[in-house]
Amino acid sequence: YPMNGNPLTVIALILPYLLACIFMGIAISTLFTKRENSILWMLWSSIIILLLSGISYPREAIPEWLFTVGKIFPSSHAVEAFIRVQDMGACIDDIMPQIAALWQQVFVYGGLALIAIHSILNRELSERIRSKFAKMAKETPRKIVRKLKKV
Repeated sequence: YPMNGNPLTVIALILPYLLACIFMGIAISTLFTKRENSILWMLWSSIIILLLSGISYPREAIPEWLFTVGKIFPSSHAVEAFIRVQDMGACIDDIMPQIAALWQQVFVYGGLALIAIHSILNRELSERIRSKFAKMAKETPRKIVRKLKKV
């Protein structure tokens, strides 16, 4: 199929889409204790996300409230804009609302990912400190004094 859109317009669309997807994946993965569980969740939900994006199921046949829920995923905005660029030859001005929505998702999901990773690192650090103090509490005072003298 011929490419009707400008390659620079496609790049301007793909950059925020990839960043939003990456940050969303990081944010979601921090909700699970095992990596495998997050992959299974994404595998299960990818079909639903694909249907909500409007590419495999006509957008007009999706209830409005369900389509609105689907807007929390980057694929909904990217699919809509990509179809406009590739099929209709839309320029960057025509898809600016979708690009702006993707950049908003980059900042929201990026912020959530930073907050989640920060809390995980703080939790791990506090657990390490607690375990060190627990080990020190089990030691006799003489051993602690010897260690302090060595330092």
